[in-house]
Amino acid sequence: MSNSLSIIINLPEDFVKALTKEINDELSVAQRKWKVTLETKDKTLIRKAALAQLGSKVSSLSHSTWDLGDKLLINAAGGSGSMTLPKKFKNDEHSAIILNKKGWEITDEESSSSIPLPEFYDEFIRTLYTWVRTAVFYGVGSYASR
Repeated sequence: MSNSLSIIINLPEDFVKALTKEINDELSVAQRKWKVTLETKDKTLIRKAALAQLGSKVSSLSHSTWDLGDKLLINAAGGSGSMTLPKKFKNDEHSAIILNKKGWEITDEESSSSIPLPEFYDEFIRTLYTWVRTAVFYGVGSYASR
């Protein structure tokens, strides 16, 4: 990808373990909401599918492959160079990042959907949790119509 900022994300320690806990918590919540009781094999399928879906979504939007390891690379259009997160930012850094249909993009324009780069790491981690919970919720929901 030409003219892009490479952002290396160092994920929190034991992040996949934390994702698995999030998946298990959401399995309980979603079963109550959808009024279904899943068998162990179905829960295992949903866990695997949710992690696979998360990996695929992150890879697609970041323009790089993520294998659920402890680091991931985001190639954000509209920037140049590279950075590693988390990091301390200077007070004069005002760039932001926005997610659009093609992936992440660096912008200097403020909008309701842009995230200032100093806040991106924490917001990105929260987004990963949201995406995996959503995958589990709809995975459980698919059993409600059976």
